[in-house]
Amino acid sequence: MAIEIDAVWKDGKILPLDNISLDNNTRVTIHLPEINRGEKKSLAGAWKDYKTKDGKSLDDVKKEIYDSRKISTRKETRL
Repeated sequence: MAIEIDAVWKDGKILPLDNISLDNNTRVTIHLPEINRGEKKSLAGAWKDYKTKDGKSLDDVKKEIYDSRKISTRKETRL
């Protein structure tokens, strides 16, 4: 009898997402459907020309975030 299960690949092992009741050392055959990795690549650059509501580019927002991390709010310690 054929069984179809969902699994994930993690640390070099295929781990089933559901419990499977098989005896130890039971030989199984795994069929891996073709994975179309091109779909992810087609999204590359999709946010390139995005602007926030106030007209800032994402590069501007990223620069503001990094600049704000340089500001210290910690009080100076005096000994």
